[in-house]
Amino acid sequence: MYEAIRGTLLRREPAAAVVEAGGLAYLLHIPLSTYETLPEAGSEVTLRLHLAVRDDDWRLFGFGSDGERAVFRALLRVSGVGPVMALSLLSGFRPKEFRAAVAGGDVRALTRVKGVGKKTAERIVVELRDVWKDDASGVSPEGAPTASGPVEDAIRALQSLGLDGAEARKRVVKHAADDAGADASELIRKALRG
Repeated sequence: MYEAIRGTLLRREPAAAVVEAGGLAYLLHIPLSTYETLPEAGSEVTLRLHLAVRDDDWRLFGFGSDGERAVFRALLRVSGVGPVMALSLLSGFRPKEFRAAVAGGDVRALTRVKGVGKKTAERIVVELRDVWKDDASGVSPEGAPTASGPVEDAIRALQSLGLDGAEARKRVVKHAADDAGADASELIRKALRG
């Protein structure tokens, strides 16, 4: 819904920034890595946005790069990880370090972040490891995960439709094994049927 905001930085704190744009002041929840790149108050700034809506709570999250936002959004697809935990993980790791920890299966490093237990860390590794295993950087210049092909495309499509990562992967891999030449749309249709 919201892609980015450009305006005057009114206030910056380690976990939040206030940006004035079009006569309105927006409170953005930000990771520490974004805070470290922000200019002084009064400067013009552009931040990438993510809107999280939960019941009657709408929160805007701001990011200094497409890579930060891509990691944040990938984390939100993991069962049991909400925006606050995703922001904590991004505050505890730079995006590249986080992708390396996940790709390397470093559960212990993830549990060092406050609020992340062993089971959650293991779930993060299981659900995101394949997304970043083939690419050392894990994120393309545009910020999207670089793993591609019909299987990965189908999994991402199913996740955008609301399936959790593990269930989407299970369904797609099952049908991909049956029909090795299937394209993403075929795999999606078959996976939606069960």
